[in-house]
Amino acid sequence: MGTMHHWALVTLLGAVYAAAPHADEASSVLEIDDAAYGETGHERCRMDIFTPPDDVANGVAVLLIHGGGWRDGDKTRWRSLATYLAERGYVCASIGYRLLPEHRFPTQIEDVRSAMAAFMDRADELAFDPGRVGVVGSSAGGQLAALLATIAPDDALGAGEDLTRRDTRPAAAVLYNPVLDFTDDPNRAARYEGLFGGPLEEKRTLYEQASPARRVDDAFPPVLMLYGTQDTLTPVTTAFPMADRLSELGVPCEIAVFPGQEHGFGYGLGNAEQRRAAAMAAAFLDRYLLSRS
Repeated sequence: MGTMHHWALVTLLGAVYAAAPHADEASSVLEIDDAAYGETGHERCRMDIFTPPDDVANGVAVLLIHGGGWRDGDKTRWRSLATYLAERGYVCASIGYRLLPEHRFPTQIEDVRSAMAAFMDRADELAFDPGRVGVVGSSAGGQLAALLATIAPDDALGAGEDLTRRDTRPAAAVLYNPVLDFTDDPNRAARYEGLFGGPLEEKRTLYEQASPARRVDDAFPPVLMLYGTQDTLTPVTTAFPMADRLSELGVPCEIAVFPGQEHGFGYGLGNAEQRRAAAMAAAFLDRYLLSRS
């Protein structure tokens, strides 16, 4: 008999979610580009902020983290999803962060914590509750989003000198095809030598420190993980060990699989599956952030 899992796995075969977005709709969202965060002065330490129309603003926010193998990509990748979420009432910030090869781990999580702190620091100005901030990430950005969710206020991981607040944990997480464990497959681990400055056998502590699946506890927020059936880089099976652990801890965890979608399908709203994924992500954030006091 197969292993029994106690978390929800959904395969979307033509399922329709309410208010699914349309890529060609005009938007009334206000966008503030290239707002600097932290004190590094680096060109990638900036965020694009998307503010909702006053008549739909809900006082809740979302930080979005792009992927690209920790060496590529930029904050504009999330523009479509950030705009869609802002149209639903969320204040959104899509962030950049320093990349390989110049910057190895833990620089990336230092930037992410700094960005979240800076975003929370602007809560009064942007009219949202800093205790109700979700996080969205894809691939490498999914790893950083999940890792952010594991870092308690007294944890030194990612705590750079410019960190303005210690509690940078999100209240909910949406992870598109995330990297969750750098140590689970020695063959795959070779891909990450550049990120950690050496192979797994020499840098195991760093590999484990960066692996969300090895760090989760009962303080981890509710999480939705989204995968495409054609994803060969991070197939849905890589989520099962962490999902099992979260289930044991009593943390809400859902996994959804989208037919025909490849790695990185979360960017854009161009096809029906991307739009269903966006609507599912929004509904999940609504459920866990709007009701949070």
